[in-house]
Amino acid sequence: MDHMGDIEQLNIYVPNPDSSEFARAVAAVFAASGTQVDIRSDSKQAWKKSAREAAHCVFESRRANHPRAIQAIPLLGGHWAFEAAPDPSDWDIAQAVFNPHDIGESAAEQSFAVAQQAYIERFEFPYAFDDFVLILLDGDLGKALPHRPMSSFNLIKQVLKNEPERQVLIRMIGQAPNANQQARLDGFDLEDRISFTTAGLDRLLQACCYVVCQDTPLSLRAALHEKPVLHMGECGLHHIARNPEIDGRIQKSFNRMHRDRPDYARYIHWVLEHGLDINAPDFGATLQRRLGDLGW
Repeated sequence: MDHMGDIEQLNIYVPNPDSSEFARAVAAVFAASGTQVDIRSDSKQAWKKSAREAAHCVFESRRANHPRAIQAIPLLGGHWAFEAAPDPSDWDIAQAVFNPHDIGESAAEQSFAVAQQAYIERFEFPYAFDDFVLILLDGDLGKALPHRPMSSFNLIKQVLKNEPERQVLIRMIGQAPNANQQARLDGFDLEDRISFTTAGLDRLLQACCYVVCQDTPLSLRAALHEKPVLHMGECGLHHIARNPEIDGRIQKSFNRMHRDRPDYARYIHWVLEHGLDINAPDFGATLQRRLGDLGW
């Protein structure tokens, strides 16, 4: 049964409203059911204001903060997860059990090869050196959030403490740091083992030893390169990543990460099976079923 027609107004909040294929795909599904749809620029102010408005909302990569809001999490390519729980550890995909033995080897390897070909950006030359630790930081530098209790600066300190020998490369993802944040980052640049880079993400992922991040989708990009991930914060895609929130201690996460042998191919296959492909012919039907499962 189509419940989308019962929703009078849907606001879709994305970083780039004029060029978001995701927003256009979702908007088309709702518009076909008679819903008025607005694609809007995302901001923290808009996110907070939405809780006081009557409209339903879809936020790209921002937590659902009221019963009429849903978070859309980019997975790989056109594949997205839709979740209503504000806490990533409560997402349906986080609660689902990943058992690699349930997935055939041939299907997983074929799916993995296709994903690598489709989603890894090509580059002409490998990075200048390898076997380094890659730290990926987003624009919320210095902030400890409910789902991410460690600030980015403390994250860097923990990596230096628990990884005493390897070189550490730091790359920003998303918006650039402000002047105060940059000044704090510059202090780390005095460390002999730390350097900052703007090199291509896939070029770095190919060359690094492992990844430390706080962003859920980046775990999948690392998995495409078969690189271990230490996720410093609550993570919806925790199944093959190490996480101090789950392990109990940061040192334990580092130790276990070095021992783990994740099945990357089967995991990528499993995640994409759980996601919705906005380019699939049946996206409208699968989106309707998924939102119905979430109470819409």
